[in-house]
Amino acid sequence: MRAIVVGATSAIAGAMARQLAQQGYCFTLAARNSTHLELVAADLEARGSGEIEVCLFDAMDPESWRELLASIEHQDFDMAIVGHGALPDQSTVESDPLLIAETLMVNGTSTLSLLGALAQKFKRQTRGTLIVLSSVAGERGRKSNYVYGSSKAAVTTFSEGLRMQLADTDVCVITALIGMVDTPMTAGLKKGLLWSTPALVANRILRSAARGAGTVYVPGYWRYIMLIVRLLPESILRRLPI
Repeated sequence: MRAIVVGATSAIAGAMARQLAQQGYCFTLAARNSTHLELVAADLEARGSGEIEVCLFDAMDPESWRELLASIEHQDFDMAIVGHGALPDQSTVESDPLLIAETLMVNGTSTLSLLGALAQKFKRQTRGTLIVLSSVAGERGRKSNYVYGSSKAAVTTFSEGLRMQLADTDVCVITALIGMVDTPMTAGLKKGLLWSTPALVANRILRSAARGAGTVYVPGYWRYIMLIVRLLPESILRRLPI
């Protein structure tokens, strides 16, 4: 069994890889920091992984996307995890249109491009599981993080379309709508009862993938929270501190 993990140095994608390593998976790991990549590879090997290949991937550089896809053209994969991303400070990106564009490039455009290419690759293989890490933040436009939320909304919609297109094949597309997780990316945010750990989130996503689920809220209680949020009139939502 082999998986490609894009964003392998991120907390949740890394946690998923660690759990897959215990099942004997081989890996192609992609991220932008070569030092961190090598550390992740060594950790996975110690956990029982098979062959590991590392590739540099920069979400801000389309040429990097093409190089990654070219490097895996003649390999078959059982699973692909697309989990790279960034959580910018809302007030900072509001003040600079270029930062908005960068956020949409990292979280949106690069992800959509990879998803489309990997979906076609799996279609040619006639099998495979494609998992993309999205966010409940994409469910509504909220004043506290609408730039980040917009990028994740694009990911959610795009992956849903892929799932519809591939419904009659043996390619499974999983959209993980993730709530608040205690990771280095959220280190500056105040934590509370609704926060989860990367290991818990990774376990829930992989269990859902094994069942062939389509869209999965992680943890599951976010399905009900976001149902309420989606039903709130905008006149009420804009008064809330979210």
